[in-house]
Amino acid sequence: MNWPQKSAKNTENKIMDNFYQRDATCSTFDRPFSEFLCAFCVLSRLKILSIVLLLVGAVNLRAELTPLDTNALATLAVQDHGRKKPFTTFAQETLLTMSGYSALPAQDAGARQLSAEEVILDLWFKPEGWDERPVIALNFLELKKKFGLPEDRKLFSYDELINQPALAELLDETQKLRQAGKSDDLTSLQKEAEHLGERLKLFEDLVSGQKETIVPNPASAESRWSPIFSISEGGTMVFPVQMDAFKTWYQAYRNGDIAQFNASTPQVVESLRAFAPQFYPSAATLQFEHHYMTLHPFRWAWIIYLFALVILLVTSLWIKTWGYRMTWVVLLMGLGFEVYGLACRIIISGRPPGDEHVRNRHLGLFRRDGFCRHSRIDLSEALFLLRRTARINPDADHRRFAADHSRRLDQSADRCPAQ
Repeated sequence: MNWPQKSAKNTENKIMDNFYQRDATCSTFDRPFSEFLCAFCVLSRLKILSIVLLLVGAVNLRAELTPLDTNALATLAVQDHGRKKPFTTFAQETLLTMSGYSALPAQDAGARQLSAEEVILDLWFKPEGWDERPVIALNFLELKKKFGLPEDRKLFSYDELINQPALAELLDETQKLRQAGKSDDLTSLQKEAEHLGERLKLFEDLVSGQKETIVPNPASAESRWSPIFSISEGGTMVFPVQMDAFKTWYQAYRNGDIAQFNASTPQVVESLRAFAPQFYPSAATLQFEHHYMTLHPFRWAWIIYLFALVILLVTSLWIKTWGYRMTWVVLLMGLGFEVYGLACRIIISGRPPGDEHVRNRHLGLFRRDGFCRHSRIDLSEALFLLRRTARINPDADHRRFAADHSRRLDQSADRCPAQ
């Protein structure tokens, strides 16, 4: 009756003996060592496999986190407010105007902050979802209360602001007062609503591509540049110039291939330069302004001045002579940064810093009707913008709205009085 169990036990013993037996002289003492050796081999193979997987993951992660080549983007010129500037400068100034930040803060705990170049390129090439992201600044507390928005927040999304009936009413009141010549009677609430309407319009222009004027005008150096594409009545993208390099550049960013995008940037710049090489800024000029914007010489000057003050206070009780000399050396270094920054500003703008204010006053840009003259829009354009309720997306409705928006912009510019 016990024979089947005995037979099974004998078979199991034979299998274990064959597993542990290394040669004819294998002893009982070698069996634990064999178990250890077998386990070590298995663990070694698992370790090698883990290392291979980690290396593959690191390569893929590095490919996904390829940074933008800002040095190459700096050679792309954009005409903004009558001046030709690097795309990097345009991105920083535009984001600062719209959100109050030179880099968009992270919204989530695990997220990272976005550079100005990333934000502007996303709004230009991949606007999907940006109408729901807080990117437009609103700091005026009274205006937040009137809209029923959280008072502790500084940034709000396009959707949160565009559908505010109170904002449309404030802009309507502001327009009537300006048309009646009563600009001085505007309240602080109405002025802040007006500024908010300008930021909303800036957001729209970035999405529709009307703000990114990168195609030079071969007519003259002072002629207005054009966007790389416009929106037709049917809602399709129309390129005024045939540029295969730009389309490759555009698709690379849309697909998230930053390496290809960086590689295509010089080709796009050279293609644009070919339209008006005599009026397109040189790469050295654009790179110089990019260097100034990234160096921040005035910021370094104030840091050095603060450091000199610390040296003076620390050495005031002992080694006064050496402390006094070191303070002067550090102060001269800070002065050098400040002089260098001032020289850079003069070279970039082509005139002393104070001359711009005098020139603007001479042109009458600060007169009572200067709002229409300076921005080339009136408040009816902002009211039209506020009546839009559709979400921003790349479909035909969005493109058709952008075309209608651009046409109304031109009409409002024609209504402005001649300067």
